[in-house]
Amino acid sequence: MGAPVLLFELIKKCFPLRFLGAQMASLPLMDRLVNRVFFKNDRILYVPKQRVTVREAINAPENAMVPGELAAHFIRTASHRFIMKECLCRTAAGCHDYPQELGCIFLGPSAAHINPALGHMASVEEALAHQQRCAEAGLFHMIGRGRIDAIWLGVRPGKQLMTICNCCPCCCLFRMLPHLPPVIQPKISRLPGVEFEVSGDCVACGRCASQCFVQAVQIQDGRAVINPEACRGCGHCADICPKKAIHLRLTRPDVIEAATRMLSEVVSVNPPRPN
Repeated sequence: MGAPVLLFELIKKCFPLRFLGAQMASLPLMDRLVNRVFFKNDRILYVPKQRVTVREAINAPENAMVPGELAAHFIRTASHRFIMKECLCRTAAGCHDYPQELGCIFLGPSAAHINPALGHMASVEEALAHQQRCAEAGLFHMIGRGRIDAIWLGVRPGKQLMTICNCCPCCCLFRMLPHLPPVIQPKISRLPGVEFEVSGDCVACGRCASQCFVQAVQIQDGRAVINPEACRGCGHCADICPKKAIHLRLTRPDVIEAATRMLSEVVSVNPPRPN
């Protein structure tokens, strides 16, 4: 069995301190230590909100849905699926805008060892239905290998635990991302080939800039400007824009295949059985 529920409750109590922790991690020498202990071999990708549509794409149908198929692929192929009974981030923050009961899904052999008091094992169909409810609630996915999850859940090996977080822009753990040291920041990125562009319909209302959880949007010269280096591709800005002036564009047709390869290099949800 994994970590006790008491640890889960303690983490929720400490959750408001995550920004301070990120700043401390940026101190000289601390950045290397924190990277080694909590982020070694990590690779995490943000998947845009499912209800954001593709305006321009290479070899993709017009208005194709943003590829939520990435999470579905790993759910279908995983040996085990565990659904958390609540979202640690939203519960700890007391979120009022998004459902607190829509928790993460953990995939792979190591998921079988998570404390059952934190949630339950699920079938493929149940996990897919959970993801659909999350998409309908306006959440976006963060998927990949997060060493910190294996640590606090108390399961091993970390290479056989994949996290699918269902994130909101107000409570996501990685709102602390701009405060983390440069050695860690690139480990949390957007899908390969995903870009967001601002059209001439922008009226510089500032809603996107005020709600970007990684501070990637600014208002300059009467319009919104997206910093491609800071943007993690969650698509929240496009979803909430009152003028629909922010559009997703795919610059490569194999976005799902490329993302699957990237994640499969660092985490295995269904490793081959020994002969």
